[in-house]
Amino acid sequence: MTHKQVTVPAEDIDTLLDAIEDKLHKIGKTYRANGKSWHDDLAITSLRKVAAQLGTDFEILSSDEPDGFIITRVPHTAAE
Repeated sequence: MTHKQVTVPAEDIDTLLDAIEDKLHKIGKTYRANGKSWHDDLAITSLRKVAAQLGTDFEILSSDEPDGFIITRVPHTAAE
């Protein structure tokens, strides 16, 4: 696998983040039923990594709501 850099125009970042957030909600709807699967955890981590490259992170909390997760966008900060 090669590493390639993709430039996302500033006007498209919110659209991409919306798509990531939608996918996280989709995972959240079945997360408990799937036994909090390793595959779901891997997908969540991967989506958060993509968002971090766009300067955003998602705070994800478990919920009994139909969406399964409560998701909040927060600015990405690098780990110290």
